[in-house]
Amino acid sequence: MSKPAIVLEDCSPEVQEQLRKAAGIDAPKRTRTNVFPIDRVRSEAIKVLAVIANLTPEQRKRVLCHAQKMNEV
Repeated sequence: MSKPAIVLEDCSPEVQEQLRKAAGIDAPKRTRTNVFPIDRVRSEAIKVLAVIANLTPEQRKRVLCHAQKMNEV
């Protein structure tokens, strides 16, 4: 019979750190938390494009390029 695997989350924080060091793992991976999710980015992009909806594609491109230059710090 094989031994069951150790579940790292079931161990105490001290034991978890010791096991990570023994395995050569630096630190646990952090979960990503994005304060500006892609859905909000899309929503804001739609609002921006609505303002320049009456322009031709060439005019929109020129205006957006200029706005991008102005946005650079």
